[in-house]
Amino acid sequence: GNGRQWMPWGHVADLARLYIHANETSSINGPMNAVAPNPVRNSEFTKALAAQLKRPAFMPAPYLGLRLVFGEFAKVLFASQKVVPQAALETGFAYQFP
Repeated sequence: GNGRQWMPWGHVADLARLYIHANETSSINGPMNAVAPNPVRNSEFTKALAAQLKRPAFMPAPYLGLRLVFGEFAKVLFASQKVVPQAALETGFAYQFP
């Protein structure tokens, strides 16, 4: 994609702790978004991941190419969702990797 898509993400350690927090916090009723508190765009995430892996960040993938490889699933890869963990923030969950 063009890299402007919002991409919900979360560090595995924070997500594991968040599930425990949700289980132990009686004031949480209903669904909870298990994501980091700072949404990022796909291009930002790709650059940060590439830096951590000490690998180059490749140019954006064209939709048609991914559509040929992944079929209908390509729509998911190009989707944009700006998700905020409102319930986690309201109940005082402390992120280690925001």
